[in-house]
Amino acid sequence: MHSNYPKHIFLVILILTVSIAFANGESIAEDTTIYKGISKSQLLTFLKNEGINADMVTEEIMSLKLSGKKMFLKISSSGTAISFLYMPDNNKATLEKVNAFNQNNDVGRAFLFEDGTPMLQLDLNFEGGVSAANIKHYISKFTYIIRLFDSSMGN
Repeated sequence: MHSNYPKHIFLVILILTVSIAFANGESIAEDTTIYKGISKSQLLTFLKNEGINADMVTEEIMSLKLSGKKMFLKISSSGTAISFLYMPDNNKATLEKVNAFNQNNDVGRAFLFEDGTPMLQLDLNFEGGVSAANIKHYISKFTYIIRLFDSSMGN
């Protein structure tokens, strides 16, 4: 009578797991799409799914807010690369701080314009293909990098 006991527990756990996943709106199957490029509408959908609203400013540039900070997302005309661009409004950046950020971080690139305005750029190149999970990670990673950049610049 007890020989089926482990099978029953396994089935109960499996049913509960599936039920919880569906109740939370999660998909059991992961998106395995590999993108060799991305369209504006696809990128807007990714952003929306991450809770980010974006507006097209030009044919290639979107304006959006992450963590309450305004920034831009540039999509190449071919759709094979995207770049987050962030320029803080209130900054205390110096060339030394920008250089230190670039030396200490292998994510993104920091620039300092002649007028003293710093800019942070983080690129994602689709050459060879990029998974949907990687695109989502890229979007979420930029929020972290902004905080790191602001902290490095003394903002």
